[in-house]
Amino acid sequence: MGQIKDAIKKGKNLPGIKLFCVLLIAGVALLVAGKFFTTPKNDTPTGKNSVFTEQEEKIAGILSEIDGVGEVQVMITTKDKTSSVLVVAKNADDPATRIKIRQAVRTIVQTDDKNIKIIKKQS
Repeated sequence: MGQIKDAIKKGKNLPGIKLFCVLLIAGVALLVAGKFFTTPKNDTPTGKNSVFTEQEEKIAGILSEIDGVGEVQVMITTKDKTSSVLVVAKNADDPATRIKIRQAVRTIVQTDDKNIKIIKKQS
């Protein structure tokens, strides 16, 4: 170690020092760059991003507050700028409840009735 300090003080080049420094800098750069280029882990089973998950949760919360709807789950998919919505609701077998759900989803998501599927939740 003393030789290295002496060589640095005298301005001498030791074999391998330049290579070591270059490799060290490259390694640090790769570690730092890796932090920027990694994609966040998505723990949702459907591979959706968190924006859809938040929107689905909000819609489910709103729908569950509508009289007669009951417990609800919502899934939104988007393809070619068209959103499709699946609603699984406890009381979806009641025609009046289905109409309320469809109207609410159509208003919130701004999609056509044909893109809204409502299914009764398993008891």
